[in-house]
Amino acid sequence: VYEIFVAHSLAIPVVLTQTLASAGKSSSATAKCSSDEDQTRIRAEIEARYGSNGYRIIDRAILVTTRMSSILMVTMVFGAAWPLSFSTVGAYYLTQPGAWE
Repeated sequence: VYEIFVAHSLAIPVVLTQTLASAGKSSSATAKCSSDEDQTRIRAEIEARYGSNGYRIIDRAILVTTRMSSILMVTMVFGAAWPLSFSTVGAYYLTQPGAWE
């Protein structure tokens, strides 16, 4: 989550893939790292750089990033589905006698 936030704050494009990992499902203030050293370092960096609002700022950036990723996915799915839908309907009407009546 913190890496996504850093990339977002540096205006680096972030593309989320569909994995079992989740981002933004809970507050960054309660997030855990697999390494205690990483967790201590990241929390210290957040609090030193952003103060008491740091976790709220991160949560907001993650929300924006995950929503944009979802919007992009829906756009891609519908963008690919329209031509397929039209060609399927067109093929049906071209191959079925009396379909135009």
